[in-house]
Amino acid sequence: MVMELVGAAASVAGILAFAGQAISGVSKVVTFFNGMKKARKKTEMLVKDLSSLKETLENVNVLLRFLESDEQQYSPISILFVIGKPVEDCTIDIAEMEKVVEEFSLGANSFKLTSLSKRTEIALKQLPSDEIRQKILLHYQRINGSIALFNQYINFHSLRKSHIRLLSDTS
Repeated sequence: MVMELVGAAASVAGILAFAGQAISGVSKVVTFFNGMKKARKKTEMLVKDLSSLKETLENVNVLLRFLESDEQQYSPISILFVIGKPVEDCTIDIAEMEKVVEEFSLGANSFKLTSLSKRTEIALKQLPSDEIRQKILLHYQRINGSIALFNQYINFHSLRKSHIRLLSDTS
């Protein structure tokens, strides 16, 4: 039982770390695309999708903080696999996007381009907005589905505890 509690705490902390990294990365990518005036039409929907994903990741943080502070214990395996894997996968993709964005930031020394529009053009070739949107939407759907599934698990767990309490009260 003690090892399971330690495992639950570690998995929640790990998922929180991944979600935090993804939120930070999404913020950087959104800031970058918002600064691309020339590519505004191409990136407008992408920015909206990234903002929705960021909101979902923030909801994951709220849920996980609730689980950390709640007296009830949930299976670390359910937390890790239901919520953790989609958040981890998202974090990996966001980190790749963030890396490209950092290369094309105004302060990047690796590119001696004088024109922001030229940087924008190259960045869009390396970060095709349609492909990114598909990835973002997939992560958004997977994470929201995971949250819904985990909420059902919490409801089932609560109902089961209530049912057991009710049975023990009647006997």
